[in-house]
Amino acid sequence: MAGAFRALARGYATLAVILFSVVLTFLGANALCRAYLGDRDQNSGIDKRYLPFELPAYLREEVYPGMSSEELGSMLRENRAIAYEYAPYREFQPKPSRGKYTNNSPAGFRTCKDQGPWPPSPENYNIFLFGGSTAYNVGVPQDDMIASHLQEATKEKAGKPVRVYNFGCPLFFSSPEGVLFERLIVAGHRPDLAIFLDGLNEYFHVQDEPGFSAQLGALFESSTSVPYHLRFLVDRLPVVQVFRERFCRDDGKGDRENQQEWGRKDVLESIQTRYLNNLKNIEAVACANGVKTLFVWQPVPHYKYKGYHPFQLAGFGHHTRSQFGYRMMADYVLQQPMPASFLWLADMQEGLPGMLYVDLVHYSGRMSKEIATRIAAALRDRGLME
Repeated sequence: MAGAFRALARGYATLAVILFSVVLTFLGANALCRAYLGDRDQNSGIDKRYLPFELPAYLREEVYPGMSSEELGSMLRENRAIAYEYAPYREFQPKPSRGKYTNNSPAGFRTCKDQGPWPPSPENYNIFLFGGSTAYNVGVPQDDMIASHLQEATKEKAGKPVRVYNFGCPLFFSSPEGVLFERLIVAGHRPDLAIFLDGLNEYFHVQDEPGFSAQLGALFESSTSVPYHLRFLVDRLPVVQVFRERFCRDDGKGDRENQQEWGRKDVLESIQTRYLNNLKNIEAVACANGVKTLFVWQPVPHYKYKGYHPFQLAGFGHHTRSQFGYRMMADYVLQQPMPASFLWLADMQEGLPGMLYVDLVHYSGRMSKEIATRIAAALRDRGLME
C-alpha cells in the first residue's frame, strides 16, 4: 500500500513538473512575443502590412522631406494607430483622438489644417470629402492631406472662406459613403459641395458590405457560443499573432496564383455597376438637397504608374483586383458618356517623377497636393465654385 502511494506521489510530482514547465514555457513565449510586437510597433515607422523592409534614408527624405527619423516615427505611429467605434447605419468610424499629426473629430471626420467649426457655419463655403483610407490620408500628417491642400487651393468662394471636412474613413467605398452622406443631410449638416474619391476600395469589397460586417455577423450568430469565445481569446495570444505574421503572410505568390480570379469579368462588371448605381443615387440625394457633387476616380499604384514603388515586392494582395478593374473602367469611360460630375484622375500620375506613395497604396504629401490641385482646377473649370 505504501509503495503504491509513493508511486502515485512520484507520478503526481512528475505530472506537476511537466504541467508547470508547459505553463511556464507558454507564459514565457507569450511574454517574448508581446515584447517583440511591442518593440516592432514602437520602433517601426512603417506599416508592416504593406512594407516588408525599412525605407533607406534617401527615400524617406523624398517621401517625407524635412522630417527627422524621430518625427517620422512619431507621426506614423500616431497616424496608423487608428481605432474604431460603432457608428449607426455605416457600422463604424475612427474613434475621436487628438495628437500632433492626426486628429479625429467626434463627428467622424479627420481634421485638416485651419479646420472649420462643427457644425459647419453658413458663413463658410463647406466642402465634405468622402472616400476610404486614401482620402483619410493614412501615412501623412494633417497639413499634407488632400483635404488640407484642397482647402488651400480653393481658399474662398464668393467672398466666403472655404472649409473642407475630411470624412474619408479606412475601408470605406461608395456604398457606406453614400449612407454617411445621406445621414449627414438628414442630421441637418448640408455641405455646399460633396466630393467622393473612389476606385481602389471598390474592388477590395467584392460583396456590397462595409468593412466590419463579418465581425458584426459573428457577434450576432456566435456571441453565446463557448467555442467562439475560445477562438477569440486564442486569436489574440501574442504567440499566435507572431506565428501568423511570420509563417502565414502572403509573400505575393497568391497574387500570381489568383490572377484568373482577380480578373473575373462578371465580378468586375458587378463592382463597376454597383459604383455607377451608387453615383446616381448619391447625386439624386445631393440634387434634392441643393448640394453640388464631384465624383473622382482616383489614381492607384498599379495603373499607369511607372515611378519607383518598392512596396509592391510583397504583392498587392486583394488590391490586385483593381488592376484589372481599372482597365475595364477605362474602356467604359472612353465608350460611354459619363455625368458632368465625374472626374477621371486614374492616369494623372503618368509621367510624374519620384515616389508618390508612402506604402502600398497610400499617397505621399506631394501626390496628395497634386490630386487636390487637379480637383480644384476641375471645380473651377466646371463652375462648381461659382
